[in-house]
Formats: sequence, structure tokens, C-alpha cells
Amino acid sequence: MSAETLTAAARREPGATRRADVPAVVGLTALLAAMAFASWRAWGDPVADFPKQLYMAWRIGEGEILYRDIRHFYGPLSQLWNGGLFALFGPSYLILILSNLLVALGLTLLLYFLVARCIDRFSGCVAAGAFVLIHVFQQLGLNASYNFIGPYSHESTHGALLVFLLIALLALPVGSVRSWIVAGATLGGLVLTKPELVLAGASLAVAALTVDWIDFRSPARVRAMIVAMAAGTWLPLLLCVAYFLTFGGASLREAVGWTFGGIAPLFSASAHTNPIYGEISGLSILNESVGRIGETLLIILGILAGGICIDLMNDVLRRWLGIAYLVCVALLLYLLADVVPPYSFAYALPVISTLGTTLVVFTMARSDGVGRAEKLALLVGVAAVTLSLKIYFNATFWWMGFSLLVPSTVFLVLLGMHIVPAFLQRAPARTFVVRWATLVVVGAMSLHVAWGSLWTYGTKNLALGEGLDRFHVLGSTMESQLMHEVVHRLSTSTEPDSTLMVFPGAVLANYLLRKRNPTPYVANLGSRTWYEFSGGSSAIVGAMERTPPDYVVYVRSPPQFPGPAYQIWGPEGFANALLAWIGEHYDEVDRVGPRSQSFGELVYVLLKKRKDAFGPE
Repeated sequence: MSAETLTAAARREPGATRRADVPAVVGLTALLAAMAFASWRAWGDPVADFPKQLYMAWRIGEGEILYRDIRHFYGPLSQLWNGGLFALFGPSYLILILSNLLVALGLTLLLYFLVARCIDRFSGCVAAGAFVLIHVFQQLGLNASYNFIGPYSHESTHGALLVFLLIALLALPVGSVRSWIVAGATLGGLVLTKPELVLAGASLAVAALTVDWIDFRSPARVRAMIVAMAAGTWLPLLLCVAYFLTFGGASLREAVGWTFGGIAPLFSASAHTNPIYGEISGLSILNESVGRIGETLLIILGILAGGICIDLMNDVLRRWLGIAYLVCVALLLYLLADVVPPYSFAYALPVISTLGTTLVVFTMARSDGVGRAEKLALLVGVAAVTLSLKIYFNATFWWMGFSLLVPSTVFLVLLGMHIVPAFLQRAPARTFVVRWATLVVVGAMSLHVAWGSLWTYGTKNLALGEGLDRFHVLGSTMESQLMHEVVHRLSTSTEPDSTLMVFPGAVLANYLLRKRNPTPYVANLGSRTWYEFSGGSSAIVGAMERTPPDYVVYVRSPPQFPGPAYQIWGPEGFANALLAWIGEHYDEVDRVGPRSQSFGELVYVLLKKRKDAFGPE
């Protein structure tokens, strides 16, 4: 049976109606709600990254302008959205969380309908369910900033939603000028997020145009598609420029520069040489990374290959051997869980996406036309490979992979549910073993990540904030304990309307106490790359001289960031000039943490502005 026949069969499936989708929609919504209930108000890291998201939304909601009043390294879309929510409903942790839950629910249902319409409802449920259990609530490590509910960067989560919306617009056979304009607008929205998402969007557009040309051989259609998408791409960009011109008082050059802030790091020389990217990508530990990839790749491909071999047998052998095989695979994964935990299968996903995308191209090349399912598989594969480039040799769910590996997880489902059957030219009913083997692999990953994350959420017993800002953190960690004490000390020892600058992090204190930072530098100053990208000590000192904060909290030697890339002070410190200037203009009034000055100990030093340091006010 050809790939086109498989796709047609999927389209004719009686359940492909709105009424038949109701059980799946209710079930997936209930799954997300159950995970949210089990981890309620335990999202977001108290120190790293997530507090900046709260602070920026608060200040933008109060009328400050992104990039002018708040230094930011990514595009403006997500921060303007969050700031708009705070302007409408008031600043609160809970408002931002509810928005993130809606984004997660929207992407969950989008994944289901996209896969269900192109393949079948069962595959749609598997893909969407895996997304909820693996990516939405993931917290396998101590850092709580890598999930869809309390992310380190809302550009990552909003961008993931836009990527799959773009895939849906390009994969489904609407083919109207209006749909192409909307697809272009979605691509323009990705330009307002992060560089890797811009690259993914551009790759998807090129892939869709190529497939459309092969399928229709109509130059006029392709030209119309290019023009419509290009026009749509400029819509959100022009709106963003207009916003900065109207409300930010920016010049045209500034407005354009701020609009394209999300791709600015691409042109930063320090970003290209930053050693942290070697760690993120796995290139700095290449031998170890290749070993982990090879180990998990052999397991996944071996399981799928075994399923293929059984599916090629006659019906009698296939039925009984298939059931026995699936039971053995599930038992083997359980017994090996301590040696090769299922969450580590993430290491192999970029390579599987690369191999699978190649297989999709080969299958399409030998078929007479391009079916809906094949086009979806190709686009998801392109997105999976493009987004995983950043973490190709170090793909994990508990770091950047919580968002970058979403297409790879979906592609693994497509691989076993459709790509392999299409390649074998066999109906889904005759490839039940490989389909269920895929379910066993994806199910093992999903349950392992969900169980580990829920266990971590259950240990969060220290409350920070009050009322709608209250959330729970790990009380067993030094970072959480000290942050709790810092917020308490500041609330009792500083004036209510005083200003505060924290360096290099701990901006949660600014947000919870509603203390404005009068400088644009609110976070992300603990990395040499972002410190230099911000202008270095001279720029930060200049801002503090113009609008000196009443108090400064200096965080010394965060132990979670060792190495020269994060060595703020000391002989090789990159912020010594700033620290010297602070020492000349501020006096220490309190300290939270050990009195030792040695590197490696976490200490919060509270300093107050000298009355005579800046002359008469």
C-alpha cells in the first residue's frame, strides 16, 4: 500500500469528526489539569532566570519600555504579551502561570488535531500526551526554569507554539492566499522571539515551498505563496515598530533595532566564543556525548527494528510473537531503568530526527505525490533537526531541550506510527508491533520524566511571596533558603519606596517587594558573554551614575555557575571594575550567608548608597 493510500485511509477514518475528537480533547485536558494540580504553585526557579520574567512583565505593565528601560537579549513579543497581561489584571505570579498553562493547553490540542488530521487520532493522543508528560511540567534537576509553566524564557515556549502553528498552516491543504498570509505573520512572530526559532521558521518556509513546487509544478502558485508569506511576515514586525515609535518615544532606527532584538545576539562576537555554548551543544564533551548518543540510539532503533521484523512475518506468527515481544521490551526497559534511564533517550532524538527526515525525503521521492501525512512528517522533521542543532550532542529534557526537543518527541511518534509503515508500504493494521513498540518507548520516556518531576515538586516546602505571588521552592537548597532570608531582610530594613539593583541575579527580590531597579540592567549579568553584550562595566557604571539605586544586593560566587565564563570577581573576574565602583559609592549594611570571602560560597551582600557619594540630589 502506498503512502498516499495510507494518508487517504486516515482521512476516511470515521472518527475524523469533531464529535469523535471530544474524548481525546477531554482526556488530554484532564491530563494537563491533573499534572497542574499535582505541582500547583511549585513552578519557577527563585534565583535563575524565571524571576526576571516576572520583573519585566511588572515594569512593562507599569509603562516602562523594553530595551530602553529594561535591557533584554531576546525579541519583544513574549515580554510585551506578559506586560500587557500585568497591565490588564495587575502584577501577580498566578496571572503569568495561568497564561503559561493556556499556552501549554493550546499547544497540546494543536498537536493532537494536527497529527490526528494527518495520520490518526491514536497517534495524535500519543504525541500530545507525551508533550504534556515530558515537556510541560519537566523538572528533573534542581533548576526549575526549564518547563513550560515557569520557563527561563517565555520566548522559548511561545516560540514552540508558533512553530507548530506554522507547521499546521503549511501542512494542512488549505492553500489559500489568506492562509499563506497568516503563515507569514506566524513566521514574523518567530522573528520577535529567539534566533534558533527564526532559523526553524525560515527552514519550514523553504521546505514547504519546495514541497509545493514538487507537488504542483506551478510557478504562479509558488510566486503567490512567496509574496503572500512575505507580506504576512512584515505585519507583526511593522506593528512592533509602530509600538516603539508611539509608546517608546524611539527614533525609527531605535524602533527597528528593538524590533529585531531577538536576532541581535547572532552578531555578537562574544556570543560565538562563549564556552557555555560548547557545554550546551555537547561539543566540549564530544567523546562522552557520542557515547551516550550511541548507547540510547542502539536501544531505540533496536526496539523499532525488532518490531519491523515481526511485522514482516505472516499473520499468525506476527500476532503472538508481537505481543510477547512488546511485553519483553517493556520488561527490559524497566529492568534497565537504573543503568539507561528512559529520560536519557533524549540524547538520541536529534540523530533519530535526522535519519527519519532523510527517510521521509526518500519515501516522498519514490511516491507519485505528496500526501498530507508525508508533508507533516517532513515539516516536523525539519523543525526537529533545526531546533536540536543548538543541543545536538547534549540533548536533554532538563535543560534547553524542554522546548527545543518538542518537535523531536513528536517526530519519534510519527516515525513509528506512520513513517515506517509508509516506507514498508504496509497498512497500519499490519504494522501494529512497530506502532506499539513506539508507544512503549515514548510511554517509558513520558512516565519516567513525569514521575521524576512530580517527585521533585512534592519536595518543595518553602513558600516565597504572599497572596497571588506565593509559590513554593525547594527548601533543602542553599539558594532557596538564602533567597527567602534576603527577601525578609530587605522587607524589614529598607524603605518601601526605595530602589534596588541586584547583581548578578536575585531579581526576585525586586519583584516580590515591588522595588524598581532604576537602571536597565536587571539580570543575566553573571555570564561573561551577556555582561559584555550589555556593554560591560563602563555601560553599567554609567547607568548607575545617572540613576543610582538606593540599595545594591551583590550575590557573590554562585556555586551553580563555576568556571571562567561565570567568574565575576577575583584575579580573572570580568566585573572587577564594577565591583570597585560599587565599593567606592556604597556601604555594606547587611549580609546573608557565611562571612567567608572564599570563592564558591553563596553570599548576598546588601549595600546602601552613601549620602555624600553622588552629591546633592
